[in-house]
Amino acid sequence: MPLQKNQVLTLRVERLSSDGSGVAHSPDGETVFIPGAAPGDEARVRIVKDCKRYAFGILDEVLTPSPDRIPVDCAVAGPCGGCSLRHLDYAAELRAKQENVADAFARIGGLDVPVLPIVGSPEVNRYRNKVQFPVGVDKSGKPCIGFYAGRTHRIVPCPDCRLQPGVLNEIGNVLCAFFAEKGIQPYSEETGRGLVRHIFLRRGAHSGQIMVCLVCTRAKLPSAEELCTRLKAQFAEITTILLNVNAKNTNVILGTETHTLYGQGYIEDTLCGVPVQLGPLSFYQVNTLAAEQLYGIAAQYAQLTPDDLLLDLYCGMGTIGLSMAAHCRELIGVEIVPEAIESAKANAARMGTDVAAKSRFFCADAGQAATRLAAEGLQPDIVMLDPPRKGCDEATLSAVVRMSPRRVVYVSCNPATAARDAAWLEQNGYHAEKVQPVDLFPRTKHVEAVLLLTKLNVERHIEVDVSMDELDAPNGMWTYFVSVYYMANRDSNGFLDDDCFYGFLNKITAFIWAYAVTNPGVNALRTPIFAEMINLVNRQPVQFTDYLFHTQQLQNAFNNYVFSNNRAITKAMLTWWAFQNSHQELLSLESVLEIEHIYARSRQEKEHSLSNPRNIESLGNKVLLEKRINIRASDYRFSDKVKYYTGFENNRKQKKEGTKIKELTDLAANATDFTESDIVERNAKIILNFITFMHNNDLLCED
Repeated sequence: MPLQKNQVLTLRVERLSSDGSGVAHSPDGETVFIPGAAPGDEARVRIVKDCKRYAFGILDEVLTPSPDRIPVDCAVAGPCGGCSLRHLDYAAELRAKQENVADAFARIGGLDVPVLPIVGSPEVNRYRNKVQFPVGVDKSGKPCIGFYAGRTHRIVPCPDCRLQPGVLNEIGNVLCAFFAEKGIQPYSEETGRGLVRHIFLRRGAHSGQIMVCLVCTRAKLPSAEELCTRLKAQFAEITTILLNVNAKNTNVILGTETHTLYGQGYIEDTLCGVPVQLGPLSFYQVNTLAAEQLYGIAAQYAQLTPDDLLLDLYCGMGTIGLSMAAHCRELIGVEIVPEAIESAKANAARMGTDVAAKSRFFCADAGQAATRLAAEGLQPDIVMLDPPRKGCDEATLSAVVRMSPRRVVYVSCNPATAARDAAWLEQNGYHAEKVQPVDLFPRTKHVEAVLLLTKLNVERHIEVDVSMDELDAPNGMWTYFVSVYYMANRDSNGFLDDDCFYGFLNKITAFIWAYAVTNPGVNALRTPIFAEMINLVNRQPVQFTDYLFHTQQLQNAFNNYVFSNNRAITKAMLTWWAFQNSHQELLSLESVLEIEHIYARSRQEKEHSLSNPRNIESLGNKVLLEKRINIRASDYRFSDKVKYYTGFENNRKQKKEGTKIKELTDLAANATDFTESDIVERNAKIILNFITFMHNNDLLCED
């Protein structure tokens, strides 16, 4: 039954949506979005709008607060709406952002990619280096600073925003007092009258220099000289004061005309060692310290060498590329904003002749520039992408693929569009390796992420003279190893000793799979495997003495490894696990086996009941299942799956045979549900048994 406006429900909040609202479900299963709610809250919720498949509600009363709920330390956080997560403990905020990034890549991108633990901001409050205060009047008619209430242009007075450095709030209040003293009127959107529209402030996180920019409707400010004198006397950190002219009836804050009232017209700062000059029109990350973490991760993912050409698309002021310029042969940056390109060139020049000589910056649309560069035959080794929230267009992505870099590093401020673009690149020759969320905007809904994509290495396939995909490396090496063993150990009749061969198979299975997880790739396996092949030819035992594993390190590697369905080792591990059951019968060679998710993917999509969405692709949630059964059992709850596992008689009295996988039949006979705790427990059991398997094959060393 559709929900009704003003209907009041008692709901439990399950999680946060990507926009920071709490998510709950009505008794009929309809999704309800609730601003200001915390995961774990039990609350009375008033429905304000129903959209048939989902609804919006407001908190009437929090009956049982979440353990993650904290007191809100800002009186205007609600009406302002800028700090949509100020009611959450910061650790809970980070968990929610982590889950939303993981959800975007799994649900929107359809990717089984590791999403690493989120990197939090060094500062949770007072971190912004840029402030844009709209100027209005308070209830008494005096000028005041504040912020627009959500989806309105109504100013909520806020004399001390906790996201801004205290000194910037103080400057804003001093300016308002000056306007009141001199009778300078704030601009009114309703009447089109008044002078001052915005107070725009910047502060260098490292330099401490402050820029004051007044956005006005005309180029003349009464008592401007006196204002400059007062500000300089009271705030020594102010190094420049500007007047920007915006006379248009527009939502755009800054106009194109700027006059310098004091100083050089810009402030100086550094970002990742790159010296920058910041004016009012400069694009610059608002959280400098967290941005340095973000760019550091991007540099790690790039893995530049001195011979590399780095192409930085959407380069802005060039800070990402220039921070890596010392580690590459050449840097090319592309940005559509002319002022940003000029800043990038100036930043390169300030870094010295060596950096300036190897750096080129072009003002152009990223897609058009990439297409042209690809047509010219440019072959960058690394491509850096840092697009706006809408992500990359297909022209840009197509050009990147044509240029064939070995790595693409994608810096995103919108996980949804990053996941979409990553899925496109996955379908066109690249593999999403990992995603690192980084919080640049504490107390708000926004989160950044760095994605690494690597080109599928066709050259490696040619090198080994077989058509072997990197994902099949473990099984391919296993096959070669067995062939050499047979040639070296067969008797005159072409037979092998069964016991010796069985011991050999166990040992190489344990080693190859463990090594494939800790050192992925064909080339990595070559070194230890080829050495033991030589030992076989020389009648020496296979021992892997130089490549033994530390127990804890191996366990950590298996816990962090992503056993995606498209990796051959996933099916191999599940097969090994199936036959750890002593009652497991041999399967017919005609059996076509697929990977079954015991806790169905569709169940998670509908319920969102897993606290850690990554558990859906955990090895503990996967099992072998005959294809004839899997196509029918895959999209149901566990209670619905049981009959397919055990076999049943359909409406036409036809007997449908169940699975031959003993673990599944035992599970169907003894369990009423398969939950997240079951996934975690089974995953730990599989890994522990494999570690024991390694121990039994003398492949572990003392920790």
